[in-house]
Amino acid sequence: MGPRSRFEVRLEAVADAQQVAPLWHALCATTRPSFFQSWDWIGNWLTGMPATEQPLLLAAYRDGTPQAACFLVRKSTRRHLWVPSTVLHVNVTGERDYNLNPEYNGILATEAATPDVQAAMLAFLVDEVDDWDEIYLPATGESERQQLRAASRALGLRLITRHRAHCYRVDLAALRHAGTGYRQTLSRNARYQLNRAFNRYRQAGKVRIEQAPDLATAYTWFEELKALHTASWRQRGYRGTFDKKYWEPFHRSLMAHLFPAGRIQMLRIRAGDTDIGYLYNVLDGKQVLFIQSGFRYSSDPHLKPGYVSHTLAIENNLHAGLDSYNFLAGDERYKNSLAQPADELYWLAIQKPRLRFSIENGLRRLLRPG
Repeated sequence: MGPRSRFEVRLEAVADAQQVAPLWHALCATTRPSFFQSWDWIGNWLTGMPATEQPLLLAAYRDGTPQAACFLVRKSTRRHLWVPSTVLHVNVTGERDYNLNPEYNGILATEAATPDVQAAMLAFLVDEVDDWDEIYLPATGESERQQLRAASRALGLRLITRHRAHCYRVDLAALRHAGTGYRQTLSRNARYQLNRAFNRYRQAGKVRIEQAPDLATAYTWFEELKALHTASWRQRGYRGTFDKKYWEPFHRSLMAHLFPAGRIQMLRIRAGDTDIGYLYNVLDGKQVLFIQSGFRYSSDPHLKPGYVSHTLAIENNLHAGLDSYNFLAGDERYKNSLAQPADELYWLAIQKPRLRFSIENGLRRLLRPG
């Protein structure tokens, strides 16, 4: 018997977040969801989703008990002007304005059902759902990639890795256990740049970090973060994160939900009365997740507002007893300077056998060898 025969798989439209909340809570109680798979994130995403979006719940059951689930949003697109595709997006909408960049994404599944349940869900989509050409799963881990690769191969599908990136992390628990200060772990060059930046900032007054004491202050600082973030991105000729119309209301709602539980860190870093920058972090257990920042840049290249802000935030969380500070995915130079590469995340496409995909993938390999 194949994996599909061991599970009952269903696909249903989601009219309201509360319709699926019991199932998702039940799964979260028997799995180890990442923050981006938790109901805090998923429920907020579904609740704020515009009426034009039509999410589907794909769920697998054994003896009536949910074993795995994810959300799918179907979108038709045309890449490079000549590659039409109907895509099932996993736990994202596929629209830039509503792209929230979840990480550690994937099918939420019980350990006992893995990897058979992923294979069963994929087989169901192949056998029972006609209107799709590929499945897009952004920012998932190595284990899920391997499970889906094996399941795809067995079904005659092709798994393509579109992008990969490391998450950079500071292991605060290890530093605490070793009795080591954070700055001691940095390279000589990073320490030199950091010390020089601190010395220059001290000319304006004491350098300090502050945490928003209430939600109203957090919202005010969030506005300051937004202004700095947007200004720096536009100065470089790019559209910043806040240009996505859904990003800000989503995170304001998330803050309103999580702040009373002490799970939001809205941080302000100052030198005297001058703002250096703002950091927006979320606490997931004893892990700090860096979500967004806004820094005041100047013509002085030695000030390093990002280095100074993150260093103070890391040290603050080290002293507060947190276990890790996760910069999340991205191979930016500052992350490599301030933290160590940890998990690698993958942006995956699972494709049906289509001639146009074979041509597209061949051209990708030709233009980007290796």
